[in-house]
Amino acid sequence: MSLILFPLARAHDSQWPPPGKDVVAFVGIVFLEKMGLAPANKGINLKSHYGSATNSTSLLRFTILFGRVNSTSPKQTAKRMNERHDDKPPPEFAHLFLPSDEKPFVGLVSEYLRKNGHGLRQISAETYIQRCREFWCECELDEVFCFKILVDTLVQENEPKKKHPWSGMEVVKDTPVCNDDLFCVAIGMVDEKGDFIDAPPGYDSSPKNPRSKRGVVVGRKSDVLAEEPNKAHPESYLVAMLDVLGFERKLKEIGLDAMQQLYDKLITVAVTPHVEENLWTPTLASHGSNLFSPALFRLPVRHAYFSDTLLFWVAYRPAFVAPFLERCCGVFCEALRLGLPLRGSVVAGRCVLHKKTSTYLGDALVEAAWLEKAQEWVGVTLGVSVRTIQFPFLMSQEPMIILGDPPLKEPLQEEPDKYRKLVSGLVLDWPRYWRGTQTDTPRRRLEELRIAEFQKYDNAIRFAEHSAQHADWFQTPSPQPPVFKG
Repeated sequence: MSLILFPLARAHDSQWPPPGKDVVAFVGIVFLEKMGLAPANKGINLKSHYGSATNSTSLLRFTILFGRVNSTSPKQTAKRMNERHDDKPPPEFAHLFLPSDEKPFVGLVSEYLRKNGHGLRQISAETYIQRCREFWCECELDEVFCFKILVDTLVQENEPKKKHPWSGMEVVKDTPVCNDDLFCVAIGMVDEKGDFIDAPPGYDSSPKNPRSKRGVVVGRKSDVLAEEPNKAHPESYLVAMLDVLGFERKLKEIGLDAMQQLYDKLITVAVTPHVEENLWTPTLASHGSNLFSPALFRLPVRHAYFSDTLLFWVAYRPAFVAPFLERCCGVFCEALRLGLPLRGSVVAGRCVLHKKTSTYLGDALVEAAWLEKAQEWVGVTLGVSVRTIQFPFLMSQEPMIILGDPPLKEPLQEEPDKYRKLVSGLVLDWPRYWRGTQTDTPRRRLEELRIAEFQKYDNAIRFAEHSAQHADWFQTPSPQPPVFKG
């Protein structure tokens, strides 16, 4: 047997991506089944690339359930699934679940019920849940394949089709390994050599139950240390500084005890799931001159918080920029959903950021603080310092930035350009992230919170509408792209 990975996409131009450019795309999952070797012209034999032999595989893309993979290690993934999935089923179906059903199972099946997985099959919700439960229970886990996912291909196919995101590329079609439209798969991790991560000596990847499906995700190494060193030293970073707007007013309104509970929820729900250290992040692995397949790398984000200020940072690498901005969007939107609107800045520069010794020094922090205070809205602006860094070649389907300047406070007459010189001409497109993860509109949430400082919320509503009107700006090159005017 040999490990075969079908490429996610093929570039028509052998020079793609351009030299020095980085790429980001949805992650894929490789299925393992004992079904012989696939035709050689259908994929890439990873034994020559990664040096490991296992079962024949085929690629299946998860753009719904597995678009983001967040874990500090494979063994902790099951715990992350428990934390990240909403385990509350729709009220009309709650009585159909059992007390013994695991939280990830309830969360995944609930999501499919909301998307009419049972109706697409013309069966009852009770029958659908029972069928899902049978697949879930027969899917085996062990120390390597440590969490599992239910897959409903009918729901995926019923999702709105988006324009193909890669210019000059095509998806390489393959014959699916599993022809069922509903199944469960256990997920494990392999390194770049094709060896299972956290596998004990003599590990056998074959499940005892022949009906149990297994899949692997390739993890790529980064040159950034996973653990923070004991000694602080200067380094080039991307830094995000976010402040909770109306923190003092909120504290007076609800009191210290309630504010502490809300703040704890902010950290637990909004901050930790998005910026916990060493989260696995999707990328593309190159195989030859024009073949690319999905992979993951660890994004070594660090974070700290002080009173009403949240601070996130990651060592600067071109490939880290896009996922870092997306995680900032995630924090922003979750905080807004909780009723804690944020205003902030993202900057780049050389500084000392060290949690172990609580050392935070550098011009980048000064720039971030000045820019955060200068803005007159609920939103996040990229500082002028980002002009000095190399942005990645954005291959993600929807980039989390948009051209524009934020609304700024009126400067003093003696310094008319005091605030304008801080901005880069790019702002964080958090409404795009909101539209992909929330059920209501950002306008509705902002209007619900608009009880004071009306202009800040009005400016944010105006920006959210601009983002929605120009959602495809990056797909159609234009000499005069849309620019938000604060």
